[in-house]
Amino acid sequence: KNDDESEDVLRDLEEIDDDADKSGIAFVKISDEVLALEFGLETLPALLYYRNKVPLLYDGNLHDEKLVLTWLETHKDLDADVIEDISSSILPALIDNTTYLAVLFYDRNDENSQTTLLELESIDDDTSKHGIPFVKISDLEVASDYGITELPALVYFEKKIPNFYQGDLKNEEEVLNWLIHQKESDEIEDVTNKVLAQMIKTSDFLAVLFYDSGSNTSQTIMEELERIDDDCDQHGIPLVKIDDSQLESLYGIKNPPALAFYKKQVPKFYTGDLSNEEQVLNWLVEQMNVEEIEDVTPAVLQQMIKNTDFLSILFYSKNDERSKKVIKELENIDDEADERNLPFVKIADEEMAKSYGIDDEIPILVYFEKQIPSIFRGDPSSPSQTIHKWFI
Repeated sequence: KNDDESEDVLRDLEEIDDDADKSGIAFVKISDEVLALEFGLETLPALLYYRNKVPLLYDGNLHDEKLVLTWLETHKDLDADVIEDISSSILPALIDNTTYLAVLFYDRNDENSQTTLLELESIDDDTSKHGIPFVKISDLEVASDYGITELPALVYFEKKIPNFYQGDLKNEEEVLNWLIHQKESDEIEDVTNKVLAQMIKTSDFLAVLFYDSGSNTSQTIMEELERIDDDCDQHGIPLVKIDDSQLESLYGIKNPPALAFYKKQVPKFYTGDLSNEEQVLNWLVEQMNVEEIEDVTPAVLQQMIKNTDFLSILFYSKNDERSKKVIKELENIDDEADERNLPFVKIADEEMAKSYGIDDEIPILVYFEKQIPSIFRGDPSSPSQTIHKWFI
């Protein structure tokens, strides 16, 4: 509101407001920097045009109102069967704010990608009729973030959870049927290790079923838990599953199936009966409001240090009174750590501390930034405000 550049652009664009109305294009403005950041708009003013619920970012001169109007009218009059091209800044917001979304990752300089695109544009109108916006993005770095190494690739997002198409992308009917099936089915989505790592990092709450596709027990548990998939969604807890031969080395899981609840990147494993889906659901919902520093295993801790940019760890002894006092004091700042997206865990394993070159007396507080440890040299039982300042 108080920016001279924004005021100048507003005056220029008001010259075409009536023309936009005549073309059936509603023109509105909003002053909300937080909302702008959610759409990846770091520089304001910025213009977005929504076509079939897909936001398109104008990248031209906002002071040239005639050029802006031409751009708006051109996109309004595009053939319905055109898959919208979006930017890397818009995609995260689109995934966050769109319940169902199909994304084609492609290379605009690759002939195979262009051929695939032509085939899939024949079903763009059909996906819209089924409530599935269809967009495309040509960005190798963003594709890599999702573990995509070969383009083109199609990913279906439902409530931010990705599902990868494995069939023939040039068979548009098969692709359309797959997308419709994904929307209408109540299956727990399978994810890859790379996608899971990203979801853990970006989700406030996440439930993960680690399973073995060759195990009858895993299949049975999976069928039971699919009955509460919708309930988890209603509580804001995405539920995904992963089958990986490295479950033990990566997550310390020796006997799948196993269920973990991640809160702000910190996992807690379910120890009850996985076949009792009502009990599982109640446990998951309860974990959302649990306020304690979570205990982790050595395998889980190693993964967290490797995959988490910032991490606070309390190395302690279970039967030590001083450790108990320190834990009680530190739980006063656990919530604040959550608010700052700073995972905070504890582990009763002196040998684990020594493996990171930490020979100090237990209990000891250690802060890891990109795998590099920094030891709190004060008294970990000192008032929580002192430790809070050290974190900051």
